[in-house]
Amino acid sequence: MTSSPDSEKPRPRPSYLRRFFSCFYLAVLIGLVIGTLATFFAKQHWIAEVFCHGRVQLTIALMVWFLLAAFFKQKLRAFVSLTFLVVNAVWIMPYFVANPVTTGSPTIKIMSANVLTSNRQYDSFIETVNRHDPDVVIVLEVNQEWKNEIERALLTKYPHQNIIPMSHNFGIGIISKLPFASVDQIVAPDTELMSLDARFTGPSGRPFRLIATHPFPPLSQPCFVSRSQQLIRLAKMLDPNEDNVIAGDFNLTPWSPVFSEVLAAGDLKDSRLGFGVAATWYAYPTFFASLQIDHLLVSQSLTTVTHEVSENYGSDHRAVIAEFQQPEVNMPNRPAPLPVSSVDS
Repeated sequence: MTSSPDSEKPRPRPSYLRRFFSCFYLAVLIGLVIGTLATFFAKQHWIAEVFCHGRVQLTIALMVWFLLAAFFKQKLRAFVSLTFLVVNAVWIMPYFVANPVTTGSPTIKIMSANVLTSNRQYDSFIETVNRHDPDVVIVLEVNQEWKNEIERALLTKYPHQNIIPMSHNFGIGIISKLPFASVDQIVAPDTELMSLDARFTGPSGRPFRLIATHPFPPLSQPCFVSRSQQLIRLAKMLDPNEDNVIAGDFNLTPWSPVFSEVLAAGDLKDSRLGFGVAATWYAYPTFFASLQIDHLLVSQSLTTVTHEVSENYGSDHRAVIAEFQQPEVNMPNRPAPLPVSSVDS
């Protein structure tokens, strides 16, 4: 039986352009897989944790790669893309599940803003504060000039101020409409980094505690360890039966297992849950190049009513603002704190 002439013709080889894009697709997919696998070692090393911070970006890229593979009927590539897409997406999906909110309970609104030491757009920041009108504002990276401008423009509206200016990027302060019951300074071991531990009486009459902090960015293994230990240590200081907030520039995204350790250490929850994944740094107009590293972590007793990210005020960060409900039931054996002086240096 002889074969027909047509059956003996060799199949046409893919064009060079098609082979190039196939190789490019495969190379990027391998990179996305390696990046996702690296996240499993994020508790051990700062480089592995870098890939955690890009989980949203990994998820978007893997979604595109899955759709491309499905369109061109590349089953194995589609399966791999979908598998690692799910691995990343499971961290993100809870942030899009709305939480029930009851009405009528007293609320308190808190803003955390990294103003950037070198930023000179003081009026823009003041306008941002006035627009959002929080009850308490945490200001980070404040030097003496920033302290002077904040006092000049906001002392009347926020008469209770405790600002510790620094010439480097780790000055810190809290300004408030509510009187402080106390404000203590917490210095991280083996560093000069200072956190502020403030206590107030909330709008419901219950006391609440606010810790403002700004650890080192994890750009080396020692800084990675220092940042993680500082945040976990602060969380362990909290009484889970109280109304607590830890806020600031954590230099940490919710997608790192270290973030989960911080939540567990203080029996806290991320106030961003149910409100999406709006980024705070870098203050680019495009989300794909930004990360969520500014946070308001709260005790289980508090309910987030609103959560938003501010407009750009000249810093490399955008402020994070959230409004919380305090339960109205009085806590037993918890006397209301007494106010202290209005302005502290």
